[in-house]
Amino acid sequence: MAEIHNDLEQSPQIHYPTLWEYVVIGADERAVQGAIFEVLEVPYEISRIRQSSGGKFVSVHIRLEVDSKQQRDSIFSALSRHKSVRVVI
Repeated sequence: MAEIHNDLEQSPQIHYPTLWEYVVIGADERAVQGAIFEVLEVPYEISRIRQSSGGKFVSVHIRLEVDSKQQRDSIFSALSRHKSVRVVI
């Protein structure tokens, strides 16, 4: 019997360098933007800022070019550890 492969189980092929987007969520817009500025040592662009419907959180969408999976993961981890950041997507 032929084996069926589920495309959802396979990781997508990402070719570097590539443009990557992170969504950085926190309670205060200034603090989140400050965290992004502190963590990133490469140029980035803020593409969108959204306030939650209840007004308790803000999401800051940023775009930047990453050179490798290691750099991509390192940025994610550094943003996630920052005291002003609740979640990074």
